[in-house]
Amino acid sequence: MIFPVFKTTSRIPSQQIYDQTMPAKVTLAINQNNIFVIDTEKEAVLTKYRYGDVASWSASQDRLSMKIGNMVGGTRFIADTDKGAEICALLDSYATIINKQKAKANTGASK
Repeated sequence: MIFPVFKTTSRIPSQQIYDQTMPAKVTLAINQNNIFVIDTEKEAVLTKYRYGDVASWSASQDRLSMKIGNMVGGTRFIADTDKGAEICALLDSYATIINKQKAKANTGASK
């Protein structure tokens, strides 16, 4: 049972191709706080990325790419998936919500 990903809005099977320390078949689980990479066979969380840790993300027709850490010295997560555009749209939506919440909190704190 995977409790950290209980309220994820999306679980997308993917074939990660960049990190040799991870299995090839992974599942991405996305919620409002984190992006989880799950070992598909063992159903174990391999790693999680907070939105603040992800410098950028992009997709092509059959691939998702995320830059983790800073733009210069960070690491990459690359996965083959036909859902790359959907994942990016979901990440964009969550990032927009998070940024609005931060802006609202900062406006309230300055009063």
